[in-house]
Amino acid sequence: MTTHVSGDPKLRHDPPDLPGYRLEQRPAIPIKRLNLLSFPLAIPFGVFFYFLGALMQPGGVVVLQLGLLNLLILAIIVVIVVPIAHEVVHGLVAKLLGARPFYGVGSGYAYTSFEEPVTPRQYRYITAAPLVILSFVCILLFPLNPDWFMYILGFAVVNAAGAIGDLWILWKIRTLPQSAIIYDLADGYAAFVPEKQHTSA
Repeated sequence: MTTHVSGDPKLRHDPPDLPGYRLEQRPAIPIKRLNLLSFPLAIPFGVFFYFLGALMQPGGVVVLQLGLLNLLILAIIVVIVVPIAHEVVHGLVAKLLGARPFYGVGSGYAYTSFEEPVTPRQYRYITAAPLVILSFVCILLFPLNPDWFMYILGFAVVNAAGAIGDLWILWKIRTLPQSAIIYDLADGYAAFVPEKQHTSA
C-alpha cells in the first residue's frame, strides 16, 4: 500500500469526483509517527516469533549465527527482501481481486498502488495480506533448517512490525459499510459512501 507521497505520475493524489457518493474518509497515513511506533512493536512480535520458532526447531535447538557474513545476509533480508516481498504480496492480492497494481521505489521505501476502486472487504484483504501470508510462510519455514532460524526470525519480525501502517488502515476502515468504495491514494486512501449513508470514522 502507498504510505508516502511520491512523484510517480500513476499515483492518485486526490480523490476523484464520484456522482451519487459522498466522501466519508480521506485520512493521510501518519507515517513518521507510525514508523517510530514500529520499533517498540517489534518487541512483542520478536518474542512471539522467537518462541514459536524455537518450539519448532529440530531437537529444540536454536541456532544463531552472528558472523559478519551472517549479519550481512540478515541486513540484506531486512532492508531489501522484506520490503519487496511485502509490496509484492499487496500487489498479488490486489490483482487477484481485479485491480491492476503497480510498484515503485521512493527515497528509502517501496510502494504498491492501483487506480481501480475496491470494496472495504477487498481493501482489507489487500492490506492485511503481507502480515498474514508472510507470517504464515515464516512459520512453515522455521522447522526446515536450523541454520535459517535467524534469517526467518528477522524477516518475520521486520515484516510484522513494518505492517503497522497496514494495521492503522485496517482500524480506520473497520466502520465502513460494504457499499462503500475505496480508492488508494499516494498518502492514504479515500472512502466514499452512497449519499444518505453515513458512518463514523
